[in-house]
Amino acid sequence: MADFYAPVYRDDATGAVSLRGPTMRVRQGEVLTINLRNNLTKPAGESHAGLNGFSHVSDTNMHVHGMHSYPGVTHQYAGVLDLANYVDNDNIFPVVPGKDRQDQAELALQSYTINPVCKEHMPGMAWAHPHQHGSTTLQVPTASLLVIIEGGPEWLPDANGCREVRQLLDAAPEKVLYFQMLPFRPPADATPTTPQWAQDLDDANYQTASRLSDPPNPLPEPKGSAIDRDTVLLNGGFQPRIFMKSGEYQRWRLAWATSKRWASIGIVDKSGQPAPCEMLLVGKDAVYLMEIPRKVSHAYLAAGNRAEMLVKCKGRPGSEYVLRAQAAQESPFRCCTNPYCSRNAIVQDLGTIEIKPGKEQRSPKLKACTPARAGYTADLRDASLAAAGATDKLVKQELAFGFKDFGCLFNGENFTFPDPNPIELPLGSVVEFASAKMHAHPLHIHTNPFQLIELPEENLQPGCSYSDWFEPGDFQASHLTQCGSQHDVLMIPVVLPNASVRLRIQPGEFTGYGVTHCHSLMHEDGKMGGQKGV
Repeated sequence: MADFYAPVYRDDATGAVSLRGPTMRVRQGEVLTINLRNNLTKPAGESHAGLNGFSHVSDTNMHVHGMHSYPGVTHQYAGVLDLANYVDNDNIFPVVPGKDRQDQAELALQSYTINPVCKEHMPGMAWAHPHQHGSTTLQVPTASLLVIIEGGPEWLPDANGCREVRQLLDAAPEKVLYFQMLPFRPPADATPTTPQWAQDLDDANYQTASRLSDPPNPLPEPKGSAIDRDTVLLNGGFQPRIFMKSGEYQRWRLAWATSKRWASIGIVDKSGQPAPCEMLLVGKDAVYLMEIPRKVSHAYLAAGNRAEMLVKCKGRPGSEYVLRAQAAQESPFRCCTNPYCSRNAIVQDLGTIEIKPGKEQRSPKLKACTPARAGYTADLRDASLAAAGATDKLVKQELAFGFKDFGCLFNGENFTFPDPNPIELPLGSVVEFASAKMHAHPLHIHTNPFQLIELPEENLQPGCSYSDWFEPGDFQASHLTQCGSQHDVLMIPVVLPNASVRLRIQPGEFTGYGVTHCHSLMHEDGKMGGQKGV
């Protein structure tokens, strides 16, 4: 039981409120409009708060996370923070302010418009959430919605071996699994090497972020028996029941719509042993895998990740299994030797699967289908670049997160706006990032997904595994695991702290300014982000 106050969604038409927003659906070429009304009230002194740290708790805006869309900002200037400068599309810089007084009349709607949705946008699921720098930690856990980009048969053509899996996807009942986390667990206590301010900033819960906000968040602190732990809700409920017909596939769309933490999600029986279920991965972060379907033993999701899977379970009618976020040592990762790894993992029963009578469906041939690719999701690995004669287009940069006594850092600097040294992504290039600190910080890049190029075995913590969530590749001579899969958020909890992970991104076709940041949102609020210009 927990009694707490937090921003929530209200349906203007019915007045109903919810911890989560609706699931919207849109097709390529259509216009997506999200109307946002900010009914929060400013605490005294909020308008004078600084840029970084927990602040502006009543101000908000909107980011459509995972949409390949024009960022809406062509150049940096101070006035861009004014809502009057919002143009369209995924522009996260203007502020939608809260009310000055509780008794003030409701403010006008602000329309966020993706106009149009990219005509070659890959099918998948995006996640729309508040993105006001300083208040994301407090707003995102209870105020977000999902956007499903529908796709036609042209993405899974018969000529590419896709008929079987396409027919399964089309026929399977759809389940949207919308995970939210109430971040109540307190930060760790100070140690001889880590002062309390650093622990608070590194892992702020709802209460800590409220207390440290400038000015403090005026909402009362949570009360009840469940306010000393992080609690995950599934579709707005605690440990709900999921009904499945024995032997029949369901199409699961999963969203780990959280402000922090990661989960290794498996299906187990009451004794904790693997249940007689099959999980076939189709896509991650609104991008199809290079070859589908891929059989996996768990779903690994960090803050902001989404995934699409075909799932079936067998059993007698009435049989029950548990959808569980597993401890790393019990998961396919096999171990978790770094303190960040174990502390950042959610361990909780998420729901109960109940089996109904069904008719056995044959499993499809694995990796038999090669989905069509959008231009922004082309294969950027060495062999593909060489085949295209584009090896000279490769530009290399570095990304790194960190901490100092003046807050969170991105490439050694605090977040600033305007940014005198933005990351530059030249059109016509392929940019390779060597990204560090991926064991603790989920990297998120707006506008374009990035491709995971290689994961050397020597980067792993001793005894750990990348698991089958990341596909073994063809670099056996170098003892590499190569994914070739694409993401818009990536955190790898089992790599060593100083390991460097190679990622590639192809800028375009949109130009403008967006942001790159850590998706542990207490770090994003605490200055751990930077601007990128295309």
